[in-house]
This record gives sequence, structure tokens and C-alpha cells, in this order.
Amino acid sequence: MNHGTGLARRSTKIRPVATAAVTAACVIALLAGCATASVGAAPDPVPATATATATPAPVRPLQIIDSSCDRFVAVESLEAVAGSGLVAGAYAHVDPIATVQMPAAVGSAGGFSCSWSDAETGAVRVSLTVVPDAVEADDRIIAEFAAQGGTTATPHERTLHTGCIYDYCEVEGFSGTTAVNLYIYDMPWDGSGTVDQPQLIALRDEISDHLGAVPPLEPLPALSAEWGNGPTSCDEMLAPEALAAALSVDAAAYDVGYAYEESNGWDVALLTAGGFTCRYRGDGAFGGRITVLPDTAAALATIPSGGELTTIDVPGADGAGLVRCWSNGEPFEAGTGLCTVHVPVRGAWVSVLSATSGTAAEPIRAEAASVAAAIVIALG
Repeated sequence: MNHGTGLARRSTKIRPVATAAVTAACVIALLAGCATASVGAAPDPVPATATATATPAPVRPLQIIDSSCDRFVAVESLEAVAGSGLVAGAYAHVDPIATVQMPAAVGSAGGFSCSWSDAETGAVRVSLTVVPDAVEADDRIIAEFAAQGGTTATPHERTLHTGCIYDYCEVEGFSGTTAVNLYIYDMPWDGSGTVDQPQLIALRDEISDHLGAVPPLEPLPALSAEWGNGPTSCDEMLAPEALAAALSVDAAAYDVGYAYEESNGWDVALLTAGGFTCRYRGDGAFGGRITVLPDTAAALATIPSGGELTTIDVPGADGAGLVRCWSNGEPFEAGTGLCTVHVPVRGAWVSVLSATSGTAAEPIRAEAASVAAAIVIALG
């Protein structure tokens, strides 16, 4: 059993394959065009012209790991930790946006994601994301946090570790160059965080062995021409001065936006997919967040409005967007309300979380919408 085995990409590139053949009939037809046809004779039949055919270039999302959730980890192994009655399905989350956004990011990064639910209640008990070739993304996250603290990032060993804390257990980290995030929810409460169940370790070993058996991977295709050489950071996309104008403040700034340990694999998926994120602020603290995920606007369009989700039209966007306002289970009057605006622009899925909270949804919604409108102009 090899827990350090990684998934290496093949060095060869994917290229469209075009073939064209000139047949003997074509040559004869060309020569025959110089001869004079007899009066009253039927014209010679025109041979079909051979046309070049090309294999379409691959586009994202493109799963480059030849596996699936049920092949990747046996349900019996999960039930040994979580209990019986699990049913595999598509990735799911209590947040209807995250239910679509996470698989969009993971899929665009070449990986896959899924969930296992309780067969009786339908509650999600296990979630899994697998992102190949995620070391570069992890390095970027570490480097940006180090720069934020005024230090230099130091090399570290990437491992696939296990653990349980509070009411969940995890198999998280890296197997070689592949990022794995498996979470098991609604476990018996344990605040110590120090207990490693033997079954959980066996689950980790099973995952590592499966990754070790995966053949070398093809490279991910380039991002679309629509996104092109788009920005790779918030300040490159929208200057702080333009952000300040959108917030109607004198000055604004950006900061590191990763959730990192709490990201459930989101951060490395986002960066590997060619996206980026940041926190931003106006007059207050770094409470807002901007996220850009290229080539996934089509995924955003699949989410219906209703309930917490309302539609929004931002001038210049590719289509209608969505707004989600919530207050952490409390009434908005408690002052904890937040809003996130999601808009499609230049083929990307752009999300803006309001920088401030409040007691009413409309001013918070307007703040996030104003920042989203500035980004639409910047990317247009």
C-alpha cells in the first residue's frame, strides 16, 4: 500500500486531429473539367468533395481521473465509520448555491465530487471532493497567507490524514499530488479531536490505494477563448480605486480570501480550475469576498430562483443572476444578515459577498450588487 503515490500528468499535449485525403476521383474530376462535353450528352456526375474532419478539442469540465465515487471508495467502508443505510448520489449541500458551485469548480479542475445520504431521512452524511494536480494551488494558498503575515512560505510534507472533532470526521489532505477532502457528518460528539478510529484509517488507506492505481493523467484543456487571458487576481481584475467607487467610500483594499482549513476542498478546486478569490473591505473590516470561476456560467444558469434565491439583472452581464440573503438562522433584525450576488459574465461565474452585515436585506444586497456591477464593467 503506497500512500505517497501521486497522479502524474502525461507530458504529451492533447491536440485536435485533422485528416484530409484527395482521392483519385477528385483528380479525374479536375482533369475532366478541361475537356469539351458532347452536345446532348449527360453531364458527368460531380464527385463528392472530400472534407477535412477534426476531433473537437476537449473543453472543461472534463473529468481526467477515470474513476467514480462508488469505485473510489466502497460504501461498506463508509458505513463502517458512519453507520449503515448510506446511498450514493450527486454532491449536495444545505446551501443550494454550493450544491452546484462546488461540483462546477471540482469538475473544471478535472476532478469529481459526490455525497452519500441517509436512505431514510435524505440527510447528507458524507461528502467527497477529489482534485488532481492540486499542489500548485496549495502552494499559492500557503504563499499568500505567508505574505499576509510578513513571512516566507516553508516547504512541508503533504499527507492524507484522518481525525474526528465535534460531530464530524475527515480524511483530508494529499495523496501524492491529488487533493482529497472526505467529510463524515453527524457523528457522535467528540470535542477532543484526537481520536482516530481504526475504520477511518482503513478508509484512508483504501482511498490512497485507489489513487495509487490510477494511470497517468492527460493535461487539462485550456480555458475557453471567451475567458481568454483573463485576470488571475482581484486587484488585477478591479483596481482598489474602482472598488472604492463601487462601495462609495474613499478607499478600499483586498486581502487573502481563502477559507483554507474550512474550505472542504473548495480553495484548491477553485485555483486549479483557473479561478481566484479574495476578501475586500471599504470602511470596515475585510468582511466581503469576491470569487471568480471561469467557464462555469452555464452551471449558474441551472439554479432556479425561489425561497432564499431571487433573480437580479446586472447591466452588461451575460444573463440574469441570483441573490441569496441569509442571517445565520437568526432574524435579520438581529444584525447578522448577509447577501451574496452571483452573476454570469464573460462565461465566468462571479460571486460577491457583501462586506457588511445589517438588519435589513436591501442595503446589503445593494452593496454586493454594486460591486458585482463594477466587476461586470471591468471584465466586459
